Amino acid sequence: WRSSTHVENPRSAMARAEARPVTPAPITATSIRSTSAAIIRFLHFLALMTSRSDARPRPFESGWYLVLARAAAPAAALALLVVMIALSRDFGATWDERALQKLGELIWDLYNGRMSRAEFLGTFELNFGYTRIYGLFVEFLSAAAQHVIPGDLWVVRHYVNAVFGWTGVVFAFLMARRFFGVRAGWLAAALLACMPRYMADSMNNPKDLPFAVLMLAASYYILSVK
Repeated sequence: WRSSTHVENPRSAMARAEARPVTPAPITATSIRSTSAAIIRFLHFLALMTSRSDARPRPFESGWYLVLARAAAPAAALALLVVMIALSRDFGATWDERALQKLGELIWDLYNGRMSRAEFLGTFELNFGYTRIYGLFVEFLSAAAQHVIPGDLWVVRHYVNAVFGWTGVVFAFLMARRFFGVRAGWLAAALLACMPRYMADSMNNPKDLPFAVLMLAASYYILSVK
């Protein structure tokens, strides 16, 4: 005897449920008003943050206010530099960092005359993957810093990388302040400093992050030429 109760396969039921068309919520006057109000608030906030600070009245024009206003940005930049260098000590080495460290040592030997140009061009580290097209500036700076700063080699490498990341935040501030005012500069620097991907790459990515930072710095000076 076989039961007449049919048990449906869960996968079939799930597939049929996913295949059902989803009916969007109807557009009502209330939803239109709320969406429009949200857009207006966002545009108002964007206009406030990007408005030129010199176009707004200033309640204080002398005394400690001006001193604090001028010292705020350098003090914040110095504090951020100390924090980023301190945080870089806790980041581990990446999978290709050993080869990049060796490449920096070879560049140092090349410029010190311990290796010929032909020997350097034939090394495995220079021809490893796409290392040749990334440039050697950061690796040379890391090797040079290791000869000046005592400590673990990998930690000193991360120091150099953190300085590049800090430079990117500084130029983001300068770029936004140059074209949109002081408030926009603070907003740009804060958003970049709070971005997890950027902060992580600032600690041990000697390829993409320095390239982006130097491009930002070059763009700032190009656009600032009168």
